Amino acid sequence: MIFYHTRGWHKAMRNLATSEPLPLAEQLLMNPVMPGVYWNEAARRHEKSLLELGYLTNCEFRLRNQVITREFSSNFFRLIHQRLGTNTDQVWMCPTLTNRDGIAPTLPVRDIATWEQTFRECAARYASNLPPAMPTNSVR
Repeated sequence: MIFYHTRGWHKAMRNLATSEPLPLAEQLLMNPVMPGVYWNEAARRHEKSLLELGYLTNCEFRLRNQVITREFSSNFFRLIHQRLGTNTDQVWMCPTLTNRDGIAPTLPVRDIATWEQTFRECAARYASNLPPAMPTNSVR
């Protein structure tokens, strides 16, 4: 089952990236969805199944008083690829948190320790310190 869903996730993501048209069966429906929506939903279905099977997990790695920089991201993902292989070898997604103080990856359970170690290494080298907080109600 894991192989089926990892292969299906990769196919859906590849089709999403290359703007592949809908499969013929979907095109024949009365109200077909846009191809991007279809492939994104297909990838999410496989991802959900992999989460339910215990192959994937959701995590959050946060910085303290720092933000993620471009240098952090490029070095972090280069190291992840070196240590664990490319995303074509695995299934993972890695959005940055909205305030840029961390990441919220979905990744294979077996790789959590490597991701955390790599995150901490990159934080020590490449994350930017936050400027001091300005009081919001300052008296002049």
